[in-house]
This record gives sequence, C-alpha cells and structure tokens, in this order.
Amino acid sequence: MFRKMMFILLFLFMLLIMTGCWNRRELSDLAIAGAIGIDEAGDQVRVSVQVLNPGEITAKKGGSQRSPISTYSEQADTVFEALRKLTTIVPRKIYSSHIRLIVIGESLARKGIGPDLELFYRDQELRPTFYVLVARKTTAENLLKVLTSNEKIPAESLFHSLETSESVWAPTATVNMGELVRSFEGKGKAGVLTGVQVKGNVEFGASSQNLSTSSPPTTLHLSSLSVFRRDKLIGWLDEEESKGYSYITDKVKSSVGYVSCPDGGKVVVEIVRSKSEIKWKRNSIAIRVRVEDNVAAQQCKLDLTDPRTIPELEKKASEKIKAIMKKTLNEAQHNYHADIFGFGEAIYRSDPHKWNQLKQNWDDTFSELPVQLDVKVKIRYTGVANKSYLKDIKE
Repeated sequence: MFRKMMFILLFLFMLLIMTGCWNRRELSDLAIAGAIGIDEAGDQVRVSVQVLNPGEITAKKGGSQRSPISTYSEQADTVFEALRKLTTIVPRKIYSSHIRLIVIGESLARKGIGPDLELFYRDQELRPTFYVLVARKTTAENLLKVLTSNEKIPAESLFHSLETSESVWAPTATVNMGELVRSFEGKGKAGVLTGVQVKGNVEFGASSQNLSTSSPPTTLHLSSLSVFRRDKLIGWLDEEESKGYSYITDKVKSSVGYVSCPDGGKVVVEIVRSKSEIKWKRNSIAIRVRVEDNVAAQQCKLDLTDPRTIPELEKKASEKIKAIMKKTLNEAQHNYHADIFGFGEAIYRSDPHKWNQLKQNWDDTFSELPVQLDVKVKIRYTGVANKSYLKDIKE
C-alpha cells in the first residue's frame, strides 16, 4: 500500500512539473533570419534582415527561380522598433534566434555601436554563437542583399568563410557578442572586428544573374581588421598588420608566408603551429612567439640539404614575423592609441596594484609602453623532395 501511494504521489508531482511546449511557435508563423544589418539613418537606425525562403533552399534543381533569401529593411528610433516595424512588409514575425551574423555599417560603427547592440546582448533567445562584422565602405543593407554561389544562404557562406579564413590565413578574426562587450568595458583591451566588402555592383549582386556564371561579377570579400576604442570604430589595420595582431594575440592557427632567397626567388612556408605569450615584466611588455613551419614550395635554387640553409631560413622567417609585429604595434600605439592586444589585461593578471595605478590614463600609457619581442621559427619538415628540380632547369 505504501509503495502504491508513493507511486501515485510521484506521478502527480511529474504532472505538475511537465509544462509542455508552452512557448511553441509554428514554423509557418515565423520569418527565420540568417543575418541582421544595422546602419545609421540620420537620427534613426535602419535595420535590414536577411530572411530565409525555406522552399527555395530545399528545392531541387529545375524548381522556381526565386531567390533563397529576401532582404527587408525598415528604420526607426531604435533597433527593436525597426524589427517590429518590419511586420508591415514581412508577413511573419522575424525570428532571430538562429542568426549567424550581425553586420554594422561603417558609418554607424564610427558613430558608436554600443546602444544599438545592447538588445542582442540582453535577448535570452539569441544563441551566443553569432559573429559581428563591419561593412567596409558600404552599408550593411547593401551587403546583405548580395547573393553568393557557394552557399544558398549568404549569411551561412560568410559565417563559414570567416571561420575558415581565421583558421588558415590569419588576418581575420571571429568576434562574438560576449567578446565585443568586454572590449566596450575598457578593462585593458580594445576591440577589433573583421571587415567585409562588396566587390562589384550591389544591384547586380542582389539578382539571380549573379549566380548564373562560374565567376560571379559581385562577391563578398573579408577585409582586414577594424580598430575600436570602446564602441567606436577609429580606423583599420591593413592585411599585414592584421596578421601581426593575430601573432601577438595568439590567434594564428595556420597561415602561409615566404622567405626571400639570397639570389632571388622565394621559399614558401606553411605555418603549422604558433604559440604566443604576453607578460608584464617590470616596466615593459614581453611578447614571446614560437612558430613551427613546413616548407611548402621552393621557388629558387637554394640547396635545402646544405646544413647551413635551414638555420638561415629560420632566422629570416623569425625576422620577418618580428617586423610584421613591430608594424602592428607601431600602428596601434602611435596612430590609434588603442590597446587591441590586451596588454592591460596582462598587467592586471601579473600586478593588480600596478594596473590600478595605470588604468586611469591607460591610452596614453599604452602608447609609450616599451615592448620586447622574442620570436623564433623552427622549420620541421621540408617535403618529400630533398632538392628542387629548379636547379636543373637551364636558363
């Protein structure tokens, strides 16, 4: 009897805690957003949403010629109002829980993006895996209109391009909402965001004709890194400086470079491993970088079997990476006065008392901070050929 009563009580308890799908929403009632763009529009903001057309995404060849996405735009005093205002032109409520990207127009980025992004930081329904980008020399609205051929959903294509570029090339960086907010707070690290550009005619890129050739006339190109102070864009690093940023901040997973040969030509190397450390030592910052390379191609008549060759290549490769890092440091310290590397965080971890003394005027202190670079490259593998056939090619 006791066991039966316990079973009944347990059953009743389970009924109480089973709330069911109380917040269920039917797919047919939603407009699923892949990306959201925000632009300056005078005193207002213009919000653009790249909405998926599920029927076209799943359609087999020979189906309709409709675009797999539609881009809708509205402007209002706030981002939230603009999103709700979109219901006047979109037949369904915008569902943004699965967005891949938020794209900020360059004009708005220079004005300040903190207030307009706060909604996405606060919204509990949003997944924290989306990335934030800056539309360089264009608007977010124009950028989101461009159709891409390698993925049916442009937002998905750009999302994967960003991740791939960061992992195998290095001058770009994935930055999610949480990382960006920490840079707004100004506690020892300024922010960077990858830029993206439209190459070609935007109007043509928004038409299905852009997908009808093997070489689309209009494409989206990931650019270099933008530099922020708090929530405002203050400038851009070039491609080499962006790669230097990645070396300093330990973000290089793999990349490609080359070393010049004494008699002309190049030895192309693949960076297969890189490890960087930033430490506070007395009154300066020490950056230690260790890189492992493989020889990918030899475009000169250098003898790699000579025991003196590899150490000389390692020395030149180390000097080249150090020069790239110095260029990036000079730009950040003397042009932008923005600690994008997290030197302030390194000081705080090592000596919180010292950081409390420096943080009030950190931008000025950072600009004059001595930095010591210790860079060493080790070539691990030279390939399956002991020597290049180039030595046997007659002039």
